[in-house]
Amino acid sequence: MLPKQSRLSKEKDIVLVLRRGRRLTSSFMNLNVLNNHTKVSRFGFIVSKKVAAKPIKRNLIKRRMRNIIGKHKKNLLTGFDCLFVTKPPIKLVDYQDTEKELLGLLERAGQVKKKPGS
Repeated sequence: MLPKQSRLSKEKDIVLVLRRGRRLTSSFMNLNVLNNHTKVSRFGFIVSKKVAAKPIKRNLIKRRMRNIIGKHKKNLLTGFDCLFVTKPPIKLVDYQDTEKELLGLLERAGQVKKKPGS
């Protein structure tokens, strides 16, 4: 579970990221990224009823994504708001494919720390 300061939960913050953030797309989700001018990165996840009608499935998808972020948080840059908006095909993929897609989007957005010597 992500700590409270790492969550993007206020509606005004989510709307700001959707309007002003840079958008990257993949086959399973979109990523909107916006600099928040703080020392903490915040993450939000949107899974609509179009993606999965049942709340159990929507929550499963969000839990997976939160777990992936928590697992890789030490490798991510700080000071950004990242909002993931899922697409319907995500309900058909497993954890590994979700992880690969999510990390690929973060890497394309330049949110992954460079390893020394690379």
